[in-house]
Amino acid sequence: MKTTGKKLIAGAVSSALLLGMFPAAGFAADVDATTPSALQFGRQAAVTTPAAAGFENGKSSLDIVQIARYDAGMTNADGGVMEIVDYNKTTGWAYAINGEAGKLTAIPLSNLQKGDTVFQLNGSDIDVKELVKEEEFTYGDMTSVAVSPDGKLLAAAVQAEGYAENGRVVLFRCEADGGLTFQKAFETGVQPDMVTFTPDGRKILTANEGEPREGYGKDITDPAGTVTIVDVAAGNAQTVGFSSFSRKDLAAQNIVLKQKAEPAADLEPEYIAATNTKAYVTLQEANAIAVLDLENNCFTGIYSAGFEDYSSVAVDIDKKDEAYQAKTYDSLRGIRMPDGISLYEANGKTYLLTANEGDSREWGDEDAGTDYLNEDERNFGKGKTSPTGAITAEKNGLEGKVVFFDSSDYDGLENDKDYLFGSRSFTMFEVTGNGLKEVFDSGNDFEAKTAAYLPEYFNCSNDELSIDDRSGKKGPEPETVVTGKVGGKTYAFVTLERIGGVMVYDITNPSSVSYVNYINSRDFSAAIAGDDSPEGLKFIPASDSPTGEALLLAACEVGGTVAVYELSGEDTGNDNSGSSSSSGSSSSSGSSSSSGSSSSSSGSTFVKTDKSDYDTRIVLQIGSRNVNVDDATVSSDAAPVIVDGRTMVPLRIITETLGGTADWNSATRTVTLHIDGKTLTMTIDKFVPGFDVTPVIIHDRTYVPIRYIAEALGATVQWEAETQQIIIKK
Repeated sequence: MKTTGKKLIAGAVSSALLLGMFPAAGFAADVDATTPSALQFGRQAAVTTPAAAGFENGKSSLDIVQIARYDAGMTNADGGVMEIVDYNKTTGWAYAINGEAGKLTAIPLSNLQKGDTVFQLNGSDIDVKELVKEEEFTYGDMTSVAVSPDGKLLAAAVQAEGYAENGRVVLFRCEADGGLTFQKAFETGVQPDMVTFTPDGRKILTANEGEPREGYGKDITDPAGTVTIVDVAAGNAQTVGFSSFSRKDLAAQNIVLKQKAEPAADLEPEYIAATNTKAYVTLQEANAIAVLDLENNCFTGIYSAGFEDYSSVAVDIDKKDEAYQAKTYDSLRGIRMPDGISLYEANGKTYLLTANEGDSREWGDEDAGTDYLNEDERNFGKGKTSPTGAITAEKNGLEGKVVFFDSSDYDGLENDKDYLFGSRSFTMFEVTGNGLKEVFDSGNDFEAKTAAYLPEYFNCSNDELSIDDRSGKKGPEPETVVTGKVGGKTYAFVTLERIGGVMVYDITNPSSVSYVNYINSRDFSAAIAGDDSPEGLKFIPASDSPTGEALLLAACEVGGTVAVYELSGEDTGNDNSGSSSSSGSSSSSGSSSSSGSSSSSSGSTFVKTDKSDYDTRIVLQIGSRNVNVDDATVSSDAAPVIVDGRTMVPLRIITETLGGTADWNSATRTVTLHIDGKTLTMTIDKFVPGFDVTPVIIHDRTYVPIRYIAEALGATVQWEAETQQIIIKK
């Protein structure tokens, strides 16, 4: 390894800089001494952009408002402009990767101030390639950046020019003026795609994807996926892989593996969340999370991230109806395929949060005969069916194209199921002694809420504004999740790559996760404008923030910006911690906060109301098994649905939460209710006197129209059409 003390100033304005005494290659472009960017570097220029605000501001426990933006002055429909962002709490500088320019952008935040409009931040590009001088390594692409917890070091992940060659993690000393001084480069595995420090700063970890970028075929290399562990003090690195795992054992645990491929080559590490002793690594394409022992430098387990069950969670997969029309499908499952991962510790337990984006494999060269794609697109408008034949245009009313996962070349899946890429949700797991236990999943929240807040742009893409454009693919595509504490509460922040914006959930109590807020500062006046396609996030606690309030930085890869959001909640002085994973404006308001569910695969948008006029309040969401009872969350075994334009609710959960019981007689197909001293009897598929809809059986559960609840059980029922919620009070 070649070490040098060469330094590149990020942007201190001095006569030396203006006279060209530092390498011009360090900046995005040569600058003249009279240009505002040179003379005013590090200062803010006010612009007239209105400040975007959270849709639930003033009604939720956390308000979120955009206060600033850095704009790289370039966009790319394929992404890759502003990708990953981190912040140095010691120097007050943020660093973001500009994949389009191949540079690291240094952005000063020390003078950041809150105003009525969004302030434009200046920044300067550091040419990391110019600084890395190491023999026998050809610099290819910088992919990720991380600042050490003490603010002294910055690590950058750099891939080699050759797709199958080992990369480097490059270490710099952070200077007070934002500049970086090269210290050392450590060899990693192939294609390092993410870098992070352990909380104590003693180790650096890189997720080395090892993608088969030239496809599959004879004499073509599928590089091994690995993780590199750098011991900062000792100055050495070790790369560990998955050769000890059996593909047969993994497939039996629903790990998705390409047939005839060995785990060592097939598994592709994506993101890492770590404690000082363990790291948790997403293996996106395999739909799994690997556990890495940092004391012995070995993997101890690989666990499935699970599947979204679309027989009980409603999903919109029809891009032709140009509206949010979520439905359930008995055969359909979403392969979560998590991208970003974050870690939260509470009550002596460790929890993992995953952003379930989904990802297909598309590699190789068609002309060379090495191309590979595991997507299976079916056009229901032309009479096609799902891969199993269980979903048809006639039966399910579909008209457009749907991209299914081509499971014919994979193990770890069920033959009688249809699969989608991703699950359009985020999931929370508890780390247990023998694996992972799912405690919460947001279900169809992201689609239901964006449809309510931004109905004209529901499931639009990040480079196209047509409604429903992404419904047949991966929907809003949750990309990254980070956590942070504001005002005594801990929140999860999840980016939506396609429509844009950040979803916020209260995860303080993992057994009662609840939706809080959503902000979208994308400019919908053009296909690509403003904070388009947020990818990387960085949470800054109030104790480290230049404004004295907690901040959230979002690097937007299509729009080429870094958005700065200010977070304010109750007792904001208590937010001294945050953790993360690296990976329009508010024009209307929807219904308010919601609760999630433990041990469930769905989420909801529950509306809180004044309890002075009822004893019990139940809130249900169409397509969700989460049920909110007096602001507490319980899990039902069935979700409300819409059948032929009628809203139908599962009878048992309603009866039991209102203090009654329900008895089922299979011989007569009769349900008998005992509630409030009354006995009520109904028979499946027979009309109840006074009602024009019969009770029905759906997925082995009894459903009744909501009007029956109101009239037969003496409750009041409110239907929220915008959010598809049912509010029952008694």
